[in-house]
Amino acid sequence: MARRDPEKVYRHVCIDEKSVGRGQNYVSMLYDGDTGDVIDATEGRKDEDANSLCEKVLTEKQRAQVETVCTDMWDGFIKAAKKYFPNAKHCHDLYHCVTYLNDAVDKFRRWEAKKNDMLKGTKWI
Repeated sequence: MARRDPEKVYRHVCIDEKSVGRGQNYVSMLYDGDTGDVIDATEGRKDEDANSLCEKVLTEKQRAQVETVCTDMWDGFIKAAKKYFPNAKHCHDLYHCVTYLNDAVDKFRRWEAKKNDMLKGTKWI
């Protein structure tokens, strides 16, 4: 991070967190969506941590040039993305979208299996 160019224009940025160790310890990260390079990281996963990431490293001019910002579905990241990257389109990362979709399909499958005895035991078919 010390070698990053402070003038670089980022077109696509991502905000995400990583779990550190066991339990509820997180590091929040802002990274370049094109290269995957970490722009900055901060300890924690609170609203103020997301805000700090977005405002302390990138200038207002750099933030205005961001075209897309990708976050998970955590409310703090969504609010920070909208606040600090007002000109950018916002999207959610594929991992979380697929996870929610798989959960919805499984929930519906279980509901349907309760109503139709022919479907019982067919989960892995």
